Parts: sequence; structure tokens; C-alpha cells
Amino acid sequence: MLKPFVGKLNEISCLEFWKEVSKRFIPATAKYKFNTCTDGNKQNLSALQIAFQNGTVNYSKVKKIRNGDIVIGMINKCILGNMPKEEIGIRHIDGFCARLRERVSRYCRKSKTFSKKKTPFYLHLFKKVELERCFYRLLSVILVVTLLYLCYHLLIHYYQPYIK
Repeated sequence: MLKPFVGKLNEISCLEFWKEVSKRFIPATAKYKFNTCTDGNKQNLSALQIAFQNGTVNYSKVKKIRNGDIVIGMINKCILGNMPKEEIGIRHIDGFCARLRERVSRYCRKSKTFSKKKTPFYLHLFKKVELERCFYRLLSVILVVTLLYLCYHLLIHYYQPYIK
């Protein structure tokens, strides 16, 4: 498993990452090239050329065109090799990241259409269904105890004249 990278993407860190990737995969050849797509950092191009042999990498970049925070378009461009246009994309990674953000609901929005909920941390330890079941069980116990209490007092009030 590749160790997670945290920090700035500079020449040294990109080279270290791509060297580690080249060790972990079957060696790329001119016939079986290594395909990769990124967001187009300049450091990746030089690191890929050093980490892999010449002519064994298909490298493409995907540039997102944004209007504020909204992505309004994407430009796919092959930088090294000859990767087919239909294979250029980072949608699977974007989808994974979006799914991951949705699942970690404590730190982000419940879904893409709802705002953040400020709830105590302990509520995230239980599923919503389990909490609802516990709540309804507690309500049913309270209701039964209340009914027994009322019945007891009604019976005492009703039979009190007959007890003396």
C-alpha cells in the first residue's frame, strides 16, 4: 500500500511518489504503457519522465474550468504518449472523494443538498434507526409506567371508601 502523502507538491515529493508507484507496478514497456491522469501539476511531468523509462508512460491532464466553486467544463489533454481521449478522466477519483465526504458526516454536509448539522459527537456513534428504536422503546416504557400509576391511584380512590 502506498503511504499517504500530506504536504506540498514540489519536485522532490512528486519524484518520491512516482518512484514509489513505479516500484509497485509491473514494469511498464513500450507495448504495455503505464496510464495516468492528474490535474496537471507541472511537477508530475518531470517526475514521471525520471521515474519511468522513456516511451513507457501515457500521461494526461484534466483541467477543470470553474465559475466560482462550480465546475462548468473540463479540458482533457494528452501530455505524454498517446492515451485515447475517452480514457482521459479523473471522474472515478472525484466520485470516490465525494462519496467519502458524504460518509464522514461529522465533518461535512449530510449530502450534496443539505447543510451541515451541528450534532454532538456521541450521536454519530449510533445509527439513526437504532436511536429511533431506543427512543420509541423508552416512550413505550414511560407510557406503561404512567398507565399503571394512574390505574393504581384510580383504584385506591375508588375502593378507599370500602376499605374502612
